[in-house]
Amino acid sequence: MEKQTAVRETLIKEFANCSDKLFTLGIIRTDSFTGEIGEFISSKYFKLSLAGKSTKAYAGVCPKGYKYQIKSKVISNNKLTHHISNLKYQDFDYLLVVYFDIYYNP
Repeated sequence: MEKQTAVRETLIKEFANCSDKLFTLGIIRTDSFTGEIGEFISSKYFKLSLAGKSTKAYAGVCPKGYKYQIKSKVISNNKLTHHISNLKYQDFDYLLVVYFDIYYNP
């Protein structure tokens, strides 16, 4: 399991470096992959079953049945601000906000 974790961490760091270059070149314009990585890490840490892509109101469910909405943000400076809007609070029980550094370390 440790080897798999190390491989995952290496791949995420390489991906972060490549995505920065793609942003600079104007090839990609959004960071929707940040949400995917945040959901993956949250699912492992909090033992969540991830909801299907068509489920908009929440991202995962814990073993006790609570629904989690997960939002992720890369922080490239010392400001920990993240505006979250258009949440339907009645559709989930908990909100997880995952902050990453520029190398996707949570």
